[in-house]
Amino acid sequence: MPHKLRSCERCVRSGTHAQKAPMSTIVASHPLELLTIDFLTIEVKGEKQNILVIMDHFTKFAQAILTKDQTARTTARALWNEFFMTYGFPGRILSDQGRDFESKLIQELCSLAGIQKCKTTPYHPCGNPVERWNRTLIGMLRTLETEQKKDWRKHLKSVVHAYNS
Repeated sequence: MPHKLRSCERCVRSGTHAQKAPMSTIVASHPLELLTIDFLTIEVKGEKQNILVIMDHFTKFAQAILTKDQTARTTARALWNEFFMTYGFPGRILSDQGRDFESKLIQELCSLAGIQKCKTTPYHPCGNPVERWNRTLIGMLRTLETEQKKDWRKHLKSVVHAYNS
């Protein structure tokens, strides 16, 4: 393809060049160096449930926090109250480019806490390792007994604990 662009007269005149996304391996060398975060939405009987999913990239320690919505305010509160106050502040946070994660509020929270905010490339969900945890969590929720599935929210912490054990 790059050869075709260089040899196409129209492409050369218009200045069209293939852009390559910078590729780099995501590396962490100790706990809380890098948190990967995302929202998982589960629809049950037409009702959407939001889960803020968090994973430490080094240890693979995971958390899943039920939230009422995916707003920046809710995201910031969940991160602060449910993760930072229990486990501490990470060095970096990696998320997709959703409005909730790219808001001024989240930027300010990260700035005040000394956290570097990183983002994945657009339309490339596999660029965020927490996506694998999403699939695992959904699979684990499917293994609940029929009665437990009816109120899976009550069992979410137990499922996450089982994963982390």
